[in-house]
Amino acid sequence: MLETIKSLDFQGYETSFRNVQEAFSNPKPARTRLEATGLACAGVHVAAPDQYEAETSIPPLDFLRTIADGSSELGVEYFVLSGRGVGEVNGQLDRDALKRKVAAVLEIAQYCHDVGITLAYHNHVDDFLNGGAEVDELLDTGNGLIKAWLCVHNAEFADVKVADYFSKRHEHIAGIHLTNILQTKPDHHPFDGQSLLTEIEKAAWKGWLIIEEERTRERREWPETSAVTKSRQHVRKIFGI
Repeated sequence: MLETIKSLDFQGYETSFRNVQEAFSNPKPARTRLEATGLACAGVHVAAPDQYEAETSIPPLDFLRTIADGSSELGVEYFVLSGRGVGEVNGQLDRDALKRKVAAVLEIAQYCHDVGITLAYHNHVDDFLNGGAEVDELLDTGNGLIKAWLCVHNAEFADVKVADYFSKRHEHIAGIHLTNILQTKPDHHPFDGQSLLTEIEKAAWKGWLIIEEERTRERREWPETSAVTKSRQHVRKIFGI
């Protein structure tokens, strides 16, 4: 699969923790094989909604530490963490729930830092409402240990203008998920990459642009599909890479 990704002219990849966790018990040979591809592992993504704890809205810290240890040993750049939104009380973010979530994310972010990997929080729709206020809270209280892994698809469904948010938060953003950017369903539209590119160039931003095609994930031929290929061509046309 990595050779296919390389043939499509990608510089790196992001993968689920489920795809690499078997290598955690003996990471050196796996790391050698991965590095031999010439591709960088931009991130290992921990999306495990079945394990979100009621108190923290993220998976258990012991579980996350294990993945951080293994990912670091494999030479991964970012520990990409998904969580659940804390919800609202009287139309405002639940401050008590948010305080607990921030404390837990900060604890695992510090652990990641200690083992040589950087935590980047990946937004979904429910934790990016109110202009991204919940993620802002994580970034503002993260002591520089927490980065953002901005999903444009989820941001738009949360009614957040991606280019404006990037302009405000680019120093904290480590990666951008270009998810389903050519999608043309009746309730969605192709992503406006030009306005984001303007802000990227203005900020002289250096980070990861990640193509994510949810529509193709279950297809046998993934990632060598027409959807991924077309999105890769679109990114090259708009962003010049």
